Amino acid sequence: MFAARPRVALSYFLLGGVIGALGTGGAWSWMLWQQFGNPVFPFYNTIFRSPEAPFEAIADRRFMPLNFWDAAAYPFYWITGNHRSSEDPFRDPRFAIVFVLFLANAGASLFYKIRVLTRRDTQFLLFFSVAYGLWLLAFSIHRYLVALELLAAPLIVLLLCRFLRALQRKPSQLHRLAWSNVAAVTAAVAVAGWSQAADWTRRPWSDPYRPQISGALLTPATYLLIEKPVGYVVPLLSPGSRAYQLADILMPIAPGGSLDRRIRAGLANPLPGGVWALHLRGSPPRQSLLDDYGLEFDPSRSCERIPGAKAVDIEACPLVPAALLRE
Repeated sequence: MFAARPRVALSYFLLGGVIGALGTGGAWSWMLWQQFGNPVFPFYNTIFRSPEAPFEAIADRRFMPLNFWDAAAYPFYWITGNHRSSEDPFRDPRFAIVFVLFLANAGASLFYKIRVLTRRDTQFLLFFSVAYGLWLLAFSIHRYLVALELLAAPLIVLLLCRFLRALQRKPSQLHRLAWSNVAAVTAAVAVAGWSQAADWTRRPWSDPYRPQISGALLTPATYLLIEKPVGYVVPLLSPGSRAYQLADILMPIAPGGSLDRRIRAGLANPLPGGVWALHLRGSPPRQSLLDDYGLEFDPSRSCERIPGAKAVDIEACPLVPAALLRE
């Protein structure tokens, strides 16, 4: 909208967005539409009204700012390591630097009565600001800010160069370039030295995850996932196994729905390894998730331990039809 020819720019932007969406997610959205009646299932279900998901908005509100001033302070929280937008601790000065440099450029423009930023600079800054504002309003979850994290670096360099140009209006172009290079390198070193990335409890490359799988789990079987996160061990289980996630608080399995029918069809055609429940070791088993399928934990057999990628191991516990236990 702030381009030299806004209609042409918006037309290209919309065309590019459609092509990009179809190229990267078109096939997946079509599959979701066919199976669930919602191309972005389970989101926006207040619009598409798929019976497989709740009819209310699905949103994680844990990291939302309390008010306008709290939202404005987020970049400065991140400098000190206050990670109120993230589950894991981190420290990041880049967004605060962008904010301060923008104010410095605005101040220089008013003081010297000159235009510091070009039209393209303004477009870039507006895109960054609007995207950041939408991120704050939508969820404020730091993991979803990665695109703006990548754009923060060139924006810092841009604002630095524009500010130095405003301060040094008479020096030669070569002199300005030298100062700009020194400022950019200094900022990069300072950001790298102060930053602490959130590791999201990832394992180091030197310690790959290769757990020892029990022999009882080497036969194709059906697995019901009754807790999170345990799904990452499914690819390690015997080929030909089936896995069904039951433990989603935001989107429970709709009785009689497509997902429910898949689970019942799988249970009606048992695999040689039987039926198992996967959950985190030490947590109370969620029997209520199994009641709808007439299954209970088998008291005559012990659970198998799978070393977890994190600090908590996973247990695979054998299940049997509840009717057998009552006989």
